[in-house]
Amino acid sequence: MRDLFACPCPMRALLAGLLLCSPWFGLSASAQAQALQVEGAAFDRTFYLVGHKVWLNGAGPGTLGSDKPFVAALYLTKPARQLSEAQGAPGPKRLQLTLKQEMDSRALGALLSQTFRSNMAVTEQAACLSGLAKLGEMLGAKKKLAVGDRLSLDGVMGQGTHVAVNGERQLLIEGPVFFDCLLKGFLGSQPADAPLRTALLSALPR
Repeated sequence: MRDLFACPCPMRALLAGLLLCSPWFGLSASAQAQALQVEGAAFDRTFYLVGHKVWLNGAGPGTLGSDKPFVAALYLTKPARQLSEAQGAPGPKRLQLTLKQEMDSRALGALLSQTFRSNMAVTEQAACLSGLAKLGEMLGAKKKLAVGDRLSLDGVMGQGTHVAVNGERQLLIEGPVFFDCLLKGFLGSQPADAPLRTALLSALPR
């Protein structure tokens, strides 16, 4: 069979250009798939979650007191720059915390309690307590999370919030309420960590 790249120069250049522009060309695909590095933590730009493609909407370091013990990332099916857009995005959603410092269950509990209190009325917080207690029980059994550990909280319609540590499922908090609490806490208009809210709602280009 004749070698296509042995053809005259104009045709060879055209073929090479078509390959480079093709969505199936390996270089283009790998460039798109490169992870985003934030404060030493790597986040995939896109992946499939329960059969739906989700994209990294934003990521940034989170604070607890004077420390920055974790980096958080938000994954959605559609770009969001406001809480309402994140809530309204169809399909599954993920909030991921990657630990930069070792954290015990009490510190994580304090972080989430502070997050919920900042953006929710007392009556709204009450609806979150059951899920928070289940999450606290799961984290308490593990005692602590180490540097580099990933805590993933996946909101899946019709199921609830799936909690995983380093990709291993640990818990299902049933119903839509708890994940909505997480979104309101981290992304509401009066967050405990305003720079993190801004980072998570960056609506990064795809």
